Amino acid sequence: MQPRSKKIALLLAFFVFYTFVDLSVAQDIKNAVGRVIAKNGSKNRNSTGFVWESSSGKRYIVTCLHGVVGAEKLYFDIIANELDIVKVDKESDLVLLVPKSEKFSLSKSPALKLTDSAPSSSKTYKIYGFPAGVKTIQGDELKLSDADQIIAMKDYLSNDNLNAVTSRGYPEKAFKVLRVSSGITPGHSGAPIIDPQNKNSVIGIGSGGLSFKGFERVNWAAPAEYYLPKLESAGKGPETVKSIQPPKEVDYQYSATSTNEGVAKNDNSTFYGTYTIPLSEIYENIDPQIKDFIEMLSDEYNYDFKDMMLDIYSDYNTGATIAVPAGIPLSTKDDMFIASANNDNIQMLVKVGESSSFDASFDKIKSFDNYILSQEEWESDLKRKEEKPYEEDGWWEQTRFMSVKEYDEEYKEDVEIHWLSADYSIEYEDDWADYLGVAVMGFDVDQMSDDDELLYQKMAICTQLTGFAIK
Repeated sequence: MQPRSKKIALLLAFFVFYTFVDLSVAQDIKNAVGRVIAKNGSKNRNSTGFVWESSSGKRYIVTCLHGVVGAEKLYFDIIANELDIVKVDKESDLVLLVPKSEKFSLSKSPALKLTDSAPSSSKTYKIYGFPAGVKTIQGDELKLSDADQIIAMKDYLSNDNLNAVTSRGYPEKAFKVLRVSSGITPGHSGAPIIDPQNKNSVIGIGSGGLSFKGFERVNWAAPAEYYLPKLESAGKGPETVKSIQPPKEVDYQYSATSTNEGVAKNDNSTFYGTYTIPLSEIYENIDPQIKDFIEMLSDEYNYDFKDMMLDIYSDYNTGATIAVPAGIPLSTKDDMFIASANNDNIQMLVKVGESSSFDASFDKIKSFDNYILSQEEWESDLKRKEEKPYEEDGWWEQTRFMSVKEYDEEYKEDVEIHWLSADYSIEYEDDWADYLGVAVMGFDVDQMSDDDELLYQKMAICTQLTGFAIK
């Protein structure tokens, strides 16, 4: 990874926030939040929606416009009936839906209402929905950044990024947003963000995000108190939707090779498999120094590493995201996570968590580093520059490239027999500090097959593609 000030490349727009861990969802929320299914022939596009009761007493299903536009038919899995779009607000990328048949009413469904409290950065919220095609409702904690400053998207993003996000006409540049300190993934548009002091009240609606330098993200939500009343008085749905350009179909299917169908969990944190993409998908947008590293490896191995497929995992408490070569399962090892191959001769170890201070997180990273360094008598790899720790306000980072050498009698010279690539980072403010350590070790590399050497280097590249959601 590189300093945060350099991480400015746009990757994707219109992925949606979600987090998982709390499965004990209150029954009223469980019955008010469902999957919105947009059908086009044999293809389905899933997002999240929820039943909302307005101040007038009317009930609607709320979801994001980009999840339903262009659909031939729409369904909400809580009720067995087709849906109509009745209201559209392109500014906020939101729509209201109702059952097509009058025989099916939302009056008996539990409904969420607007919160009567202002957004707060010091409060912990919950977001609920159906990300990445999961079958049961999921929920976890979420925090807002600078919640007292709800700003227009045009004042939040650079011109290039703003134009990319608004190019379809929804959302619009005047879209007022809540900034979210959390991960994002395809498939979870329209998720309600719930005020924890009133579980039936909605503070925001999951909307979208941008990815930077590989997998760092800046994310946002629609402030519910502002947009839901506005949405009820917005233009009629069908006439408006017909003139709207549908979103580009993006097929990010997760390869589900991890423990428990893409979930790896220990006592401290949980990584969820979110999607699988080729490195080429993000290559033009990653930091130039990382590109130089990849080009160097491509020349050395006569192999185009841009062709490699990556399984992307996110930890939604810290916002940490990692990449693993597709098809290599991620599991747990003590208080770490591990992806291994070649009878454990190739190992990627991950340590992630949060604490109340930089010093406490630094101690965690130091302990992880000490564990890695204790595995062999590592020495600095002179072929690759090991950077000194980088520090700026709110960010600390250290990379390592090391090896173990042994004298080879046949070639009469030292040869490398073990390899190490690692990246450690801490993101912090006065009262919190998230840490992430990723290390890849290759043992007996002098006896590895060409394919195993390539796999090690793929994992080494993955250490440079880690990141946090931008807070």
